[in-house]
Amino acid sequence: MPIDLKSLAGQLNNHFHVVGISVPNRQLLAAEVVDGLLEMAIEDHLGNRTVALLNDTGSVTKSYTTFGQEDIDIREYPEAEMMLNPSAEFEWNCVGSTYLEMYYALVTPITAILIQSYSEYTVEELEQFWNANGKSRCAPEFQDDVLVFCESKDYWWMFWFDRDSSECALNRILKTRQPFNDFIASWLSRVKSHASKEQWKVIPAD
Repeated sequence: MPIDLKSLAGQLNNHFHVVGISVPNRQLLAAEVVDGLLEMAIEDHLGNRTVALLNDTGSVTKSYTTFGQEDIDIREYPEAEMMLNPSAEFEWNCVGSTYLEMYYALVTPITAILIQSYSEYTVEELEQFWNANGKSRCAPEFQDDVLVFCESKDYWWMFWFDRDSSECALNRILKTRQPFNDFIASWLSRVKSHASKEQWKVIPAD
């Protein structure tokens, strides 16, 4: 029997409780029926927002997460004009490492995350890496991706130096948007969500 989606939306809006599903540290923002699908928006304590679309059989037809940055200018392969005149808060994906280096010279590195996907390292090598480069970009001998978290006067920054130098990423947000630890946690959540699928090993500096 098909589910009465409007009735379910009303119940969810009144009582955020779905039998059999545990959702710690999350709250329902809204549930409404749009184009025959139940659209649920859920936000966790880090500001990461997940939207799930359910059909009348109870199956999830689509879901996506905005990671607390739904109003930030997020683009893949941004055009040159955009890159030269970016918004105050932005996330560029699939950009060259030389573009990252331009901004990297202007910020203060704080900590980093190594994504071990291409190579494997001994404990000694990892210790050497973090001791020498844990607050800098990836050393040339480490042929893997590194996310470096930095700050400037008004902004938090994330530099993703990819082994493929044309596939790097850069994220800048205002410090007033969220605390630094939450900024890191949000990116760590994103990386770990892909880790098992991509067979990555995620190694924070601390």
